[in-house]
Amino acid sequence: MESDKNDILEWLYSLHRFGIKPGLERITKILNYLGNPEKRIQTIHIAGTNGKGTTATNLASIFASAGYKTGLYTSPHILDFNERIQINGELIPDNYLIDNLNSLKTIQETTYATFFELTTALALKYFADCQVELAIIEAGMGGKNDATNVINPLLSIITSIGLEHQEYLGNTIEEIATDKAGIIKPRSKVIVSDLNTDLTKLFEKIADENNAHLYFLDDLARINDLQIDNFSTMIDFTTLSKNFIVHSPLVGKHQAWNIVCAATASKLLKEKFCISESDIQNGIANIYNNFKFGGRFQIINQKPLTIIDVAHNDDSFQKLIELTNELGLSEKLNLCFAIMQDKDIPKVVSRIENSFKKIIITRPKIERAAQPEMILKHFKQKDKVEIIEDSFKCVEYSFEKREPILYAGSFYLIGEVLDAFQNLTHK
Repeated sequence: MESDKNDILEWLYSLHRFGIKPGLERITKILNYLGNPEKRIQTIHIAGTNGKGTTATNLASIFASAGYKTGLYTSPHILDFNERIQINGELIPDNYLIDNLNSLKTIQETTYATFFELTTALALKYFADCQVELAIIEAGMGGKNDATNVINPLLSIITSIGLEHQEYLGNTIEEIATDKAGIIKPRSKVIVSDLNTDLTKLFEKIADENNAHLYFLDDLARINDLQIDNFSTMIDFTTLSKNFIVHSPLVGKHQAWNIVCAATASKLLKEKFCISESDIQNGIANIYNNFKFGGRFQIINQKPLTIIDVAHNDDSFQKLIELTNELGLSEKLNLCFAIMQDKDIPKVVSRIENSFKKIIITRPKIERAAQPEMILKHFKQKDKVEIIEDSFKCVEYSFEKREPILYAGSFYLIGEVLDAFQNLTHK
């Protein structure tokens, strides 16, 4: 039995050796072993390729602002594993983590459960034990066969969909959307914030098969005005026939739709929860105060301008580059870049190579990270590209050069950058 957090997490991380194993058999056995905590909590379930973490956290922040005891389960974390499991911004305590992971070792040995399956079971048990009034649950990969799909939510949300994890989810947008739509439950409410009208009939068919009440966000809501000023966003929008003006510390048009989705979703559950206009405004404005959250075009230093962003696939880089162009930063910013092997590296490289002053390729300390030399091969113009293998040295380099820099490409990179940044600034 492990008594130290690092030791128990080392054991948990070692389960990555089992890889990704879609299917609900193992998680179902674990939850039965735990007395089915998922049946003792009310939930909202969120799947999608991009925007699901931001939508989830805005939604949780709105409910917390309204005084509800709100659980939030997201992944991956940036600095601390405990960030994945929060209640009203308080991270799951270390002692609870250690005790409960130790108690799950026996069932893991008989089920060969994966890292994500055990983490999901831990979150559901914690929320049930703490008697949360609502838990916002972000799916990991996909939907239908994702470990989180054991819940029976009050509302399902499907955010923006793009090509990802094709070896598991399918090779087309339609196949991936079908997998994500696997979170739609019989006689439930569903809101789709993906704006791709080519998928409308697909979602309608799956909702009909489940007798689910389907809403498309752009049918319910419209953005009347959006202004970005001083790295924050003002959104004037109408949803469910009511007008709202909100201010968010998150920047960009793509974030605006995530925010509008969260606001709309909170009002769709009016028969169970009382959410006022000020709850929505306060929740959106105070997302950083209400929950441990970051890495969405987040400024961590002013001089030199230092920005971190968890963009990690082609769709999210497209939105990130649109934002840097809109802010007039592209020609001024260096990009420190890393990416995982399973992403469409040639497509992302073609997206970024003409969009920044200089590009530094690095590699976080995780097995799945692509080798810098392999990434470099995909660049046509190698003269403005440099390799600095170690992310800590990247941060030191940018400190010395005093040039504006954006770090992006991986949650794991952002975690290492923040760690290095804190070490350097506290010297």
